[in-house]
Amino acid sequence: MSSLYFNADHDLFRQSVRQFIAAEVTPYINEWEEQQQLPRAIWQRMGELGFLGINYPEQYGGTAADFFYSVAFLEEICRCGAAGFGAAISVHQYMATAHIAEAGSHSLKTRYLTPAIAGAKIAALGVTEPNAGSDVANLQTTAHREGDEYVINGPNILLPMVTMPTLSP
Repeated sequence: MSSLYFNADHDLFRQSVRQFIAAEVTPYINEWEEQQQLPRAIWQRMGELGFLGINYPEQYGGTAADFFYSVAFLEEICRCGAAGFGAAISVHQYMATAHIAEAGSHSLKTRYLTPAIAGAKIAALGVTEPNAGSDVANLQTTAHREGDEYVINGPNILLPMVTMPTLSP
């Protein structure tokens, strides 16, 4: 079937992801779900196969592939039948590392993005507040820049003010 969006290279990539899921994920997914944990080895394997850096620059270990590779990848990782697996992998690649890739300094990208693409580090998000849960539209925490730092303030902050370094040099 021809497509306006997917070419033969996309189809080959999709097949490789599908084969990986069938051979290395689906047979173990029930065990992982029961343990509520993915083994570190599966992250490393996905990094080896280039699955964790699809849309990231080659200089950090990615493949700088077009958007439709990501579409094929996301469709195929859900084939294992466990939403938790798909969510963990997609959050790692498309949410938790995206901000570093977009706004991080070369130093931060080298320190965090490169090992995340390789599967050596696992990225995640932590978004919650007492009155909002994970509803990011209702979060009350704010951050504002003061000189070279950001000041974070909100209901989850145990101290009145916390500072952290900016993402740029």
